[in-house]
Amino acid sequence: MDVVSELLTTFDDFYDAYDETGSSSITFGDYIRSARRRERREGIPCNELELRKKFLEYDRDHNGRVTWHDFIMVEAVNYLKKLPNHEILRFLKPLEVDRLRRLFRHLDAANTGVLTVPESEKAYRTWLTSLDIPVQGEMIKSEQRASGPNHNRLITWERFIRNKALSIITARPNTRTLRPYLTSMEHHWMDS
Repeated sequence: MDVVSELLTTFDDFYDAYDETGSSSITFGDYIRSARRRERREGIPCNELELRKKFLEYDRDHNGRVTWHDFIMVEAVNYLKKLPNHEILRFLKPLEVDRLRRLFRHLDAANTGVLTVPESEKAYRTWLTSLDIPVQGEMIKSEQRASGPNHNRLITWERFIRNKALSIITARPNTRTLRPYLTSMEHHWMDS
């Protein structure tokens, strides 16, 4: 069995534990009842505030119900977040990589294969805007940090794509119910 099939089976079993009625929809009541059963059975404490936060993470459209699709999308992103950046690259589609490479090269006016941190943030912002994803909040803070002390730091194409891979995956049209996992300059340029 490949990794994706294994994950889907695991996520499916986990979802079924919450979907007591088989209605393909979990309410907060279902979620908390299941957590309490698990607490009694396995001794794993359940904190209602933490459970509500987690449920709201799944309930992306805020309708009080979590479908299997809602659940699987959040769990898949959580799984990917745990992988090293270089492993996430294998989940990218060639068209996604090509599109971002063109933006990167367009800003690489000297054709050196590197961008400064602010230029790389501009490439990322341009890519997000081309997908109709609003650039706000964390992305704006990231741009402000990019003009700070590390503004002359150079970023290679390889480092850029490796550190943006999760953002690219979560910005796909089939994940639009998820808040895009927007990386910040501080998050990825410093730790790779």
